[in-house]
Parts: sequence; structure tokens; C-alpha cells
Amino acid sequence: VERGLTEPQARGYRLASSLLDPNHLPMAPENGRNVFLLSLSDKAAGGNGDHEAFRGALVDVLFNDEARERQNSPVAKELLAKLVEDYKEMGHTAEFFSDNNDRGFKDFLLRYLHYVIFELDPNDMEIVMALNKLHYDSSSAGYFLAVAGNLFQFLRFRDWPQQFMDVAKIYANSPAMANFTSNDPNYNMITKHDLSMAALAMMSLAGMVGPLTHGLIATGFREFNNYEGQETHKIDVTKVWDQLDLENRDEVKRYLFECGRLRTPVSNSHRLATEDFTIKIRGKNRTFPKGTTIFIPIMFAMVDEGFWGKTTFQFDHNREKLCPYSMIFHSVGDRSAGRICPGRGIAVEMLVDVLIELGKVRDAGGINKSSPDKASSLHQAKVQ
Repeated sequence: VERGLTEPQARGYRLASSLLDPNHLPMAPENGRNVFLLSLSDKAAGGNGDHEAFRGALVDVLFNDEARERQNSPVAKELLAKLVEDYKEMGHTAEFFSDNNDRGFKDFLLRYLHYVIFELDPNDMEIVMALNKLHYDSSSAGYFLAVAGNLFQFLRFRDWPQQFMDVAKIYANSPAMANFTSNDPNYNMITKHDLSMAALAMMSLAGMVGPLTHGLIATGFREFNNYEGQETHKIDVTKVWDQLDLENRDEVKRYLFECGRLRTPVSNSHRLATEDFTIKIRGKNRTFPKGTTIFIPIMFAMVDEGFWGKTTFQFDHNREKLCPYSMIFHSVGDRSAGRICPGRGIAVEMLVDVLIELGKVRDAGGINKSSPDKASSLHQAKVQ
């Protein structure tokens, strides 16, 4: 698994174990060129350099120093303050964490991430409503799925293509992309329109889904996996959260990474074999052809007892090598072959801020700390 994440990858049309529909992926209208980063192979694994060039454009334009500065801006602090007030009013409830409305965690994520990444005005309700309609009301990630995406579109979301074009236009006209020049040779001649479509696919499948999932895990609204013979799924992480030193950002970060270790936001990745290969299965050699999909089981690597030891299935955010060997951002700590999540830094800092600010509310006794939806089913397990 470590090699799979730190060596160049040839890629196919998959997200985790789900097949993606190539016809729904962003393509350049003038030449049909694929601009969907997740399906572009690394140059060292047979690609043509588009992955490196297009990813470089996204990082330089959207995940740059200016974006990180916006995380510390008065606007970002105001959004966090609103989240805190919503938490005080709504409590540790499904309404706060999961409902799609103009309050709570999902509303915060939508406004915050689009402000930090694209510098879009979080108070421009016309923009917010368009983003909300696509990413939440219409479940934008579903559009890219093979079979299911076409079925969803036929049954419920027939205006999906127009919604995507509308939001791509918002992205292309955002302040963060204002100075991007199309057809730059350094970025393999990608246009602003195509870059906005690539960014939209990224936000739909990862940017809006990953932080939400990780946040729900870290706040106790997603149980850990029920591993056979273990009681990991019974751990109430809110008990650990309430014991954290909220003045110690590094401790809160380790807590976040341990939550991701015991339930990875993405279960696995993949690569395509670049040549025929033979492996032994049940004592017999089996040969597979070039192009075979090889899964990279991130979830299982994060609970490998041979590496993590006897406390593998217990919660211990102070365990040795936790962050340096975390694979939850498609890397091994800081090591990758250029496919580490480009928004990792933004997501981690944001979620650490959220855990600290909501944790302060919990410490002050301003809310009922247990979720009415889960209090009867969650139990405290041994915490290291």
C-alpha cells in the first residue's frame, strides 16, 4: 500500500471502488481532451503530462498562499463564529451536522470552502443558492457514477448538465481565477473553462464530500467500522474530544488523524498495471494483463496490526508515527508521487479550527454534549 501511494500511478475511471462514467467527466469541448485529474495517469506511468500540468494549475491558482491567508481572515473568522452560534442554538444534533439548510455544519462547509478556495463572497445568496442546489440538493457527486449517475439523472436530476455549467461559470468568474490565462504552455494549454470544470469535478467528488465525512467522524456522527472481533465501533469519540487540550493545535490535529485512521474518509484508491504480472493465489500462479485494476486498500493499511501493534483497534491519538504514516489524504504522511490531496492543508486547518471552537462550547457547558440520535447506541471504549 505504501508503494502504491508513493510511486507513479496509471489510472482508470474509478473513485475508490466505484466506477465512473467517462461520458460525465469534464472534457475540453474543442478537442475532447480529458481534464479530470483522478483519471489522468502520471507521466512516469504512461501519462502524457496532463496530470502534472493540470494539477499544477489548480494548486497554483486555488490552493496557494492567498487561500491559506484567507483561512485567517476576518471573513473566515465570522463564518466560524456563525457556526459556533448555530451549535449553541441547535446543539449536538443531526439537524446541526447533517441537515441542508442555511445553518449548521454543511452550510458552513459550503460557504467557508468556496470563500477560501475561490474567494467567493459567502454572503452572496445568489451564488450560495446555486452552489447549494448542485452540491447538496442535487448530490453533485452522483453525476459522475457509472450506471447510477445516468439513473439518478433520468429519475430526479435532468437539469444536472445545466447546473454544472452554471457553477463552472461561477468558478471561472471567481476572484481566485480572475488572473488565470488560458492556453499557458506551462499548464499544457488548459483553458480557464476547462480548469473550472476540473475544479468543479474535484469539489463534487472530494472537496465537499471529504471534509464533511471526516468532520462527521471526528464529531461522533459516523461510527467507526465494525471490525470482526473488535469493539472499535463502540468508541464514543466525543469522550476523547472533550478531554483534548484545545489550546494545543497539534493534539487536536492528531485526534483528527486518529479519527481518520479508524474510519478512513476514502476506503481505497487504485492504479492500473503498466505491464503483465504474475502473483500466487492459493498456491497457484495467476497471470493478469496490463491494464488490470489494482486496488490500494487504504482502509486496511490503517488498521494493519503488523504495523500499528496491539492497540490498533483502540483510539490513541498519541500513538507513534500516526501523522507520518497516515494515508487518509492519498499519501503516506507527506510522501507521495504527486497525487496527495491538494486541499489537505486547507481541510486539516479548517477541521482543527472547527473542533477547537465547538469544543470550547462543549467545555463551557452550553449544550447537551450527547446526540439524542446516538446517545443510546454509543458507548465509551478503552481510550489510550
